[in-house]
Amino acid sequence: MLRKVKRGKGNRDTESIESFKYAINNKLIVVNKMVISHNLSKKIMLILLKDFCSEHTVTSLAKRLSVSRVGIWKALRKLESEELIILEQIGNGRTSVYRIRLNWKNVLTERELSLYLTQEALRQKRWRWDFCELERNIDFTLLFGSILTLPKKANDIDMINVVSNKKGFAKIDGIIKKKQVTQLNKIHDINLTLREFRDELSKPNKAFVDAVKTGVVLFGQEKFVKFIKAMQK
Repeated sequence: MLRKVKRGKGNRDTESIESFKYAINNKLIVVNKMVISHNLSKKIMLILLKDFCSEHTVTSLAKRLSVSRVGIWKALRKLESEELIILEQIGNGRTSVYRIRLNWKNVLTERELSLYLTQEALRQKRWRWDFCELERNIDFTLLFGSILTLPKKANDIDMINVVSNKKGFAKIDGIIKKKQVTQLNKIHDINLTLREFRDELSKPNKAFVDAVKTGVVLFGQEKFVKFIKAMQK
C-alpha cells in the first residue's frame, strides 16, 4: 500500500525561493541583452556621425566593432525602425549591399547624437575641468591623440577649437596660455573658423578627419552635430 508523502512547509519555501531566483536571473539576462543592444546601437550611430568620409556597410561595421554580421544587422534594423538611420539597398538579389546613413530628417537623430557625444565627453572629467573656460568661447572643441589613448605616456595635449568668427581666436589663445602654466604636457591647439574646418575636412585633410573620427567632442556637442549634418547633406 502506497503512502501519500506530505510536502512540508520547508520544501515549499525552498521551491519559492528557487523560483524567485530563477525569475530574477531571467530578468537580469533580458536587461543585460537590452543594455548590450543599446550600446551597440550607440556605437553605430557615433561611427556614422564621426567617420563621415567612409561608406558604411554591414560588413564594415561588423569588422570594426568585432560583432557578427547578424548582430549588426539586428541593431541596424532596430535603428531603422526608430527612423534614426536609412538603409539604402545597392543592387538586387542575395548579394545586394546596403549603404547606411543617418536620417537627418528625424529631429530625434540630432538629440540622440548630442547625448551620446556628451556621455563620451563626461568621461574626460579632468580635461573638461581644466579647459572649462573654453566652453563659453568656442562653437566646439575636439580633444584627440595620445592624451586619450595613452594619457600616462602622452607628452602633448592635442585639441582643435572651432569658432564662428576669427575674433574669438585671441580669447582662446589667452585661455590656453594661462592653462599651459599649470600643465606638464605641452598643449598643441589648432584654432579654426567653421568654414576653415569644413574646408580642411572636405579636401580631405587626413589629420583632421582622423581627429574627428577618433577624438572626443569636449564641448559644444550640439553645434558639432549640426556642423557634421551640414557637411553630410
